[in-house]
Amino acid sequence: MNFLLPIFQQTTQQATSSTSSFLVNLLPILAIIVIFYFLLILPQNKQKKQHEAMIKSLDKGDEVITTSGIFGTVVGVKEDSITIKIDDNTTIRILKGAVASVKKREE
Repeated sequence: MNFLLPIFQQTTQQATSSTSSFLVNLLPILAIIVIFYFLLILPQNKQKKQHEAMIKSLDKGDEVITTSGIFGTVVGVKEDSITIKIDDNTTIRILKGAVASVKKREE
């Protein structure tokens, strides 16, 4: 019977060490998640808010560049789209979300 006592002691020690080992193994994963949040998610949300503010401030006469590289001047603004003049007698209607950058008209 004395030979069973060391076996039971080892199993109880392994149980407590496996719990602490689990927590130690979990820490690097949590650290990576926190790093990704601060390096990727927060800047992306900030950029999205800036783009939405830029889209809301569109007005007639603003010069825009679309995501497809088309340069034009805003001649009409609707709820979800804008009309831009890209050349004499040439206008196209695009979604507001397709605007990549805006240069405000000089007054």
